[in-house]
Amino acid sequence: METDARREEFIDAARELFVSQGIRDTSITQISDRAGVTRSLFYHYFSNKEAIVNAVIDQITTDFMEQVELWHATFNRDDMRASMQALIGLIRSFLRDENNLGSLSLRNENAMLRQQFGVRTAQTLSHRFEQQLDTLGSTAWAESLPHPRETYYVLVIGCMSLMTHSGNVSDDTLIDIIADILHINL
Repeated sequence: METDARREEFIDAARELFVSQGIRDTSITQISDRAGVTRSLFYHYFSNKEAIVNAVIDQITTDFMEQVELWHATFNRDDMRASMQALIGLIRSFLRDENNLGSLSLRNENAMLRQQFGVRTAQTLSHRFEQQLDTLGSTAWAESLPHPRETYYVLVIGCMSLMTHSGNVSDDTLIDIIADILHINL
């Protein structure tokens, strides 16, 4: 079996177990058993449990960014409110999905996973949004941001935190906050 495919089997097995029983209660032996290989083979691909936790976070982040790229393909500069609404819906859906972060978010021992996902997602999204500025060309609202990548980073972290911890925050409130911070006239 190809090395990358075997590694992905370990990551998939770990992700399933983390979702069903939590990170703390998942052992390397259980991950190896779920992947259908010996525990010693695990150490050929990962140095320890933390390494596979990081790999799961990377996989979840990659899955999310694939969805963001699909959103980006439908981005409508002329209807920023609808584009922001779609992105907020995507983020909410992803955070609730039990195969991603939904059930993981409910477990206190998985707070680190959720936090690391937020940081990696914010880094990736802020870089992607900054690239999008280059794609869209110069706009008045983009030029008013002295530190666009950092601004996007703070927005992503803040919005994800609000969505996770204040489930009743409305999409319109989030859109208004984003538009205000980015100086977008809706």
